[in-house]
Amino acid sequence: MNEWNRLTEVLLYCPTRPFPDTPLPHEVLHFDAVNVSVLRKQWLAFKTILESLGVHVVVVEEDNESSQWNMLYCRDHFFRTPMGLVMGEMQHPLRKSESPFVRQALQRAVGPEFLFAVDWGSETIEGADVLWLRDDLVVVGTGHRTTLGAFNILKSHLKKIGVQVVAWPCSHRQCQHLLGVLQIIDRNLAAVRVDVADPFIVNGLKEIGYEILPVRETVAVARQQAMNWVCLGPREVLL
Repeated sequence: MNEWNRLTEVLLYCPTRPFPDTPLPHEVLHFDAVNVSVLRKQWLAFKTILESLGVHVVVVEEDNESSQWNMLYCRDHFFRTPMGLVMGEMQHPLRKSESPFVRQALQRAVGPEFLFAVDWGSETIEGADVLWLRDDLVVVGTGHRTTLGAFNILKSHLKKIGVQVVAWPCSHRQCQHLLGVLQIIDRNLAAVRVDVADPFIVNGLKEIGYEILPVRETVAVARQQAMNWVCLGPREVLL
């Protein structure tokens, strides 16, 4: 398992309804109001590029009653393990209603037998906090969306198959997940937002042989989330 192999399949979702008329976009976890028609054009262009690169795109479908304004962040909902795809448990109440739609899409894509069921109880864990550094090493960002209790549950499962799981408590407030400050783009190369990431992240990566590609806090990175790229393969990303 790793984060940088050639990408062959992705899960995508695009809202189809207008965002709610609210003077406070943060109520739906956004910086600002979203123009859905513009978003959809950009999403279709993104989907077309992926398909032109040979990536199979699985689209999450919603019912006619719901408005899942944050479900386009599909990575948050699940992560891969040798035992199968694992559904997480969303931390924010607004996002919990997204999970059934994502689960249905994954079952349609890979079959229910390839989903590994984990009982998280009252704990929360999101896929963007779970990153593979090696085939036998996973790091889990804790403290924001993922709880230490969920980390311990995951650790107990992966320990059975010889995978070490390490918690990286994250104090950064500029983003919600470990993936927001760290992207693995090759076997030994990691992009890190060095101005906001906890120092032990850089040190920990270097200790296991990673080269660090420093990403600075420009407007594009800090405000426009430019590091939310897709790794297409070793040292190849789609912005």
